[in-house]
Amino acid sequence: MNKFTPLIIISLALFLVSCSGNKKEIQYKRHLSENKAYEVEVPSDYVMKTSMDSWMDFVQEKTNSLLFIKALKPNESLYGFAEDYHNNSADKFDYTIYEETDTSVFYRVTKGVSMFSSYCLYMSKRLDDTDYVIYLTSPTKSKEVLEETIRHIQRSLVAHSNETEVIDERKSKKGKTDKFSLRNTNFYSIEYPKEWKVMTNINEMTDAYIGSENDMLGLTIIFFDTDYSLDEIKQESHSGLQEMGGKIVSCNETSINGQPCYKTVCENEMSGRELKTIDYIFKKGEKMYSVKFGSDRKEMNNNSELIERIINTFHIK
Repeated sequence: MNKFTPLIIISLALFLVSCSGNKKEIQYKRHLSENKAYEVEVPSDYVMKTSMDSWMDFVQEKTNSLLFIKALKPNESLYGFAEDYHNNSADKFDYTIYEETDTSVFYRVTKGVSMFSSYCLYMSKRLDDTDYVIYLTSPTKSKEVLEETIRHIQRSLVAHSNETEVIDERKSKKGKTDKFSLRNTNFYSIEYPKEWKVMTNINEMTDAYIGSENDMLGLTIIFFDTDYSLDEIKQESHSGLQEMGGKIVSCNETSINGQPCYKTVCENEMSGRELKTIDYIFKKGEKMYSVKFGSDRKEMNNNSELIERIINTFHIK
């Protein structure tokens, strides 16, 4: 397996996420811990109450839901933390485990012979050398909603990269009517629709996924060091796409803000859906950069002007 095969797999996986076309019932907002060790997505209607070191806690007041995230102590287990937390609680409830794995302990909570019943969920995730615990409970939300929410939070919990520094992320200066935001890092800058979400540190090579709230359209930004030339990168990329069933519709040498690049249009069919990607591949110094847009072919064609608008704001530093 050559070094570009993981890049193709990652790009396709993120592309399929952007092609899901399923509008989320729960909207999420990304938060950065105070010690800048991790980032996480939390339901957007949860209000942060505390942020200190690795600890963040949130409440959703209308449902009395409580959420917190914190680093576990060295050698502290998820189950041990959950048991200690319950034993130290002032309110003595009965906790019955209904699901337990290496990374989850889910409890049904009752009290005495009353009809009261709720759920208290714990999940963990290891980032670098630290284990983190996620706690979520609500006296009113269903088990299904709580499980969906905590699983999303656990998946979204990623280490914050110290390599890519966000210098400025704000509204574009190009005009108030544009309603564009700016992601400006020490490696590149790019503008995107203000309402789009940004997911970072997905893996070692993918710096960011930026997409619409309903995931109908999105882009990924990937960069890493390589000795390959721009032509060699293009050839390896095409080979990988074709091996995965993609059809190269076109490939043109072009330039974005004075930086030479290849623009590759690829189409594919998966589960009866016609998919399309547009990938811009750059090489500056020792780094290879890829900005890839993806969605249903119809969605891509309908947003061709927006895609051009976004890619023409991409600057490599």
